[in-house]
Amino acid sequence: MDKLSRRDFLRAGAAGAAALGAGGLEAFEGVPADAASRRPPSRNALRELQRKLKGKLLLPGDPGYLAASAPANGRYRFIRPIAVAECANEQDVVTCVKWVRRNEVMPVARGGGHSYAGYSTTTGLMISMKALNHVTVDKQNATVSCGGAALNKDFYNVANGGPLFLPGGTCFGVT
Repeated sequence: MDKLSRRDFLRAGAAGAAALGAGGLEAFEGVPADAASRRPPSRNALRELQRKLKGKLLLPGDPGYLAASAPANGRYRFIRPIAVAECANEQDVVTCVKWVRRNEVMPVARGGGHSYAGYSTTTGLMISMKALNHVTVDKQNATVSCGGAALNKDFYNVANGGPLFLPGGTCFGVT
């Protein structure tokens, strides 16, 4: 059995959480823990992914790639993904998870907040869920529903003045 580093475990966990939210456990089966170190996917495979996404697929050299792939912590500034999938909706996340399974590429989900420890960096496919930041509050039933990239500020904006609150930090940029 191959050893799995703590960093790879956390990456796989983040990608697994994205897969669970976008299609259940079966969506994540078959993604090897060391997939980021395997041969990169072909340009044709990347073009296929690009065609299937409603959102954008940013490749190195594309406008916006550097900003979209930049880690919050400069310590990891040299770790860059083969591509950034800017998912427009949950179906885009499902498409990305299926693509990484077929192409044996390690996925990493990025919500929009920060990961001081660098867990949202990869040499595989970065699945950006930044657009999935919706938050809805049902005050009558005292429930909240939010997307995978909802930030503290997104929650505070809709819960302001209501009976519900977020028992978390006050940093608005945190997922």
